[in-house]
Amino acid sequence: RRKTSCWIWWACPTELEGDCDPIGSYVTKETAGLLLKSEASEDWRKVLEKMCELFDESGVSVLPRVDQGRVFYFLEFWDGVPQKPSWMVEVLGRFRKFDWPSR
Repeated sequence: RRKTSCWIWWACPTELEGDCDPIGSYVTKETAGLLLKSEASEDWRKVLEKMCELFDESGVSVLPRVDQGRVFYFLEFWDGVPQKPSWMVEVLGRFRKFDWPSR
């Protein structure tokens, strides 16, 4: 299995907009808590947990190289967010098992 469309910026939000994001979405330290408590958080959790499963099964190559840097910065951003729910802490830990390039 491999990622086949553009969505990584929604699954792995950071302070930077995605290059192809049609709505220019991003998250800040101030808005991160709102995202974690939003009505979308349960679906977001499922997407991130599915990504964990795919990485465990097939490695980071399920994502195109161009998207792997987004995961690097996702980890960097969310590590700095206080009071994360336990599911996010677990997802970040599972993502960290892999070597993510910064670009």
